[in-house]
Amino acid sequence: MHEQMEIPWRELVIPQAVNLVIFLGLLIYALRKPIRDHFIGRAEQFEQHRKKAAEAKATAERKHYDVEVQLRELEQNAKGSLQDAEREAVGLKEKIINEAKVAAKRAAEEAESMAMFEFQRAIALLRTQIVDSSVAEAESNLKKQVDAKTKSRLNDDFVHKLQAAAK
Repeated sequence: MHEQMEIPWRELVIPQAVNLVIFLGLLIYALRKPIRDHFIGRAEQFEQHRKKAAEAKATAERKHYDVEVQLRELEQNAKGSLQDAEREAVGLKEKIINEAKVAAKRAAEEAESMAMFEFQRAIALLRTQIVDSSVAEAESNLKKQVDAKTKSRLNDDFVHKLQAAAK
């Protein structure tokens, strides 16, 4: 039923294998330079990328160092500024307290001088009132004590003295 089949090695497989080896040899020979150039180019490109990456890394490290230095300087400046502000605040506080003391002293002196002025004015007003009331009382007493005859005689004396002074 089944017939045995043999693989025709000599007629078919060996010549095809030889053709394949020749074809692969020619293909490798023909493509070896472009493939080599391609891989050389890829190696050069890889090296360029590696150099760029190294340069970028170095630049980033320099920038990182610069940022750290600036950060340290800012922290030191902040501490110094804070200390300066605290010293300035203490000085300003002392200045304000001194100015307040001077202003309070000046206000007390002004109040004292104003009180003294008002006291002197009150005394002067009282003296004026006392003199006015004394004069009024004296006039009242004189009017009660001096009669018409004495008034007439005093008026005549006054007129004679004026006439004598006019001459």
